[in-house]
Amino acid sequence: MRNQAKILPVVKPEMATWTWHSALFSVLLNDSRTWDWIYSNYIGMTGFYVKDAEIYMVDYVPAIIDYLQCPWIESQIFQRDTVERMYSGVKEFLIDSIDNGNYVFAIADESQILEDREGPFYHELFTYGYDLEKNKAYVGDFTFSFKYEYREVDLDSVCRAYALVPREEDYICDGVNGFHLLKLNKEREIGIDMELIKEGLRSLLERNRICTPLHIMRDRKPRAYYYGADVYEEFFKQLERLTDEKIGYDVRAPFVFCAHKYLMKERLQYLSEKGIFIKTVIVEGFEELYAETVQLKNVYLKYMAKNRREVQRIQDLKERYVELHHRELELTADLLACLEG
Repeated sequence: MRNQAKILPVVKPEMATWTWHSALFSVLLNDSRTWDWIYSNYIGMTGFYVKDAEIYMVDYVPAIIDYLQCPWIESQIFQRDTVERMYSGVKEFLIDSIDNGNYVFAIADESQILEDREGPFYHELFTYGYDLEKNKAYVGDFTFSFKYEYREVDLDSVCRAYALVPREEDYICDGVNGFHLLKLNKEREIGIDMELIKEGLRSLLERNRICTPLHIMRDRKPRAYYYGADVYEEFFKQLERLTDEKIGYDVRAPFVFCAHKYLMKERLQYLSEKGIFIKTVIVEGFEELYAETVQLKNVYLKYMAKNRREVQRIQDLKERYVELHHRELELTADLLACLEG
């Protein structure tokens, strides 16, 4: 007998950034053992431009698509034509996937589920449950309130949103129109990887250094990527361009910087609890770094929201970011030496 409802467990990430990380963490954090893998990764960073090289974005390494390589996740990609052949529609596919313990992550036309959106609005949507009696789906995204949230929404609207994505807009799956299925594999045993942590730290200290081979994004348009110290150098250049009010801006880079520092300070606490010696001055230094990164993010948001882009304001903000980055480099070098010592 088919289930009338099923909601898979989710845990909201403390510091949500991009939808792919938030969806993955929503699954992983159901098992506390996955922190070993999380803290072994998410150290390196990558930067890239979008919208004709106008807006600068920052992401972790591993980035989009790379979560499919997470050893705690059993992943599958179902192309939409495969779903059409095997199921009567998206609804039956979603129900069957969730009944089998799979979370669903794919591009959707979210204008079908958002009351204030007109016309197509393609975005990543994470679905983790359904209720047939209520005709509800349980989803996660940033688009409801610009914070990562789980919401109960109309099930038929979600199915329609997934179904209306044209091939050329399916940027997650490189134009193959696919659904990603994620299932937590609780039979894995994966410990902390100190060598990977040290390699990640080295990647922050050098220009254009890739800390892991899992860095290739599947893009509709070729674009350049920046790694290591170059991530911040490009961000500084972008800040200078923002004195021109015609230049578009995006708030995600400062948010990712905050999340990155948050994970770093939490990582050091985690390692210390595992008996790995880290100097107190380094731990405290990263705690201060996180607090100051939050302050700078708030200043950035204030200037952009109120269009206060006077040259002196932006220059002062850039200088504070530059000084902060120099301190981060010093702390990172000290941390690496401590771990290698």
